[in-house]
Amino acid sequence: MDIIQFFLSKNGKFRFLFCDTLNVVNRVRKIHNMSYPVTNAVSRFITGAVLISGNLKSGDVLGCYLDVNGPIGGIRCEANSYGHIKSYAINPDAGVDEFDKNYVMDLNQLLGTGILNVTRILKRGKTPFTSNIEYNGGSLALLFAEYLKRSEQINSAIFISNFLKPDGSVEKCGGFLVQPMPDATDKEVEKMEKEIEKLPPFSEVLKTVDNLNQAAMLLFPDYKLKLIGERHIVFRCTCSRDKVLKVLKALSEEEKQSLKLEDNTYKVVCQYCKKEYIVNAQEVEQVE
Repeated sequence: MDIIQFFLSKNGKFRFLFCDTLNVVNRVRKIHNMSYPVTNAVSRFITGAVLISGNLKSGDVLGCYLDVNGPIGGIRCEANSYGHIKSYAINPDAGVDEFDKNYVMDLNQLLGTGILNVTRILKRGKTPFTSNIEYNGGSLALLFAEYLKRSEQINSAIFISNFLKPDGSVEKCGGFLVQPMPDATDKEVEKMEKEIEKLPPFSEVLKTVDNLNQAAMLLFPDYKLKLIGERHIVFRCTCSRDKVLKVLKALSEEEKQSLKLEDNTYKVVCQYCKKEYIVNAQEVEQVE
């Protein structure tokens, strides 16, 4: 089962989050029949979203929405404090040349540039907190770290790594986040930065260990990490017939017509889980 675990160094100077997202990303890949390059991008994006959702409180929801000018179009991912994750790519079959099936786009070609929108909906808050971060290509891990730096004033190091099989399925996927605590000195932070630069890809580490706890101890043996909490991660969509009815009620007549079938019912497909809802006009009219 996928999981995110929270650690604290023995001296209390650093906070660590480690996550394994293998099952979730393979579930999303299967639901959306994603191409090899899209699977690579989405699995990394999901892992980043899981890491920055680590400090959500009970009932809070985090939405990560990437809009880009590359062939993928964008990626959507939502996570909540209970470890429920859902995600999709706007163009799930992008990145493969129809004339040369052996050609696969790299991450920069697939994504291009764009904007990352991160929205936090707090259970006890009245107004969502929204941040927009420019994405100029390159590492998604750095993009999520930049979000934490700008929006939450937290300097963080984020590592995201995956390993895909030739058939496009994901063999290993996970990541970790390191944050200095307020009382960490500049010298201690500089030392940590140098150590992080020398670390191997996290997907390689996952191949050699049985669990995240072993991975944490292997990567940071001198910090005597203490496990302080964990959260299981599962794919779970929150769509429902009631939500579909409310969305249809709010649409214009022109928008409704685009969803209408020959028998005058409406067909709505959830973008996250692909579940189909067939709704008749009377049901929509009865929505208050």
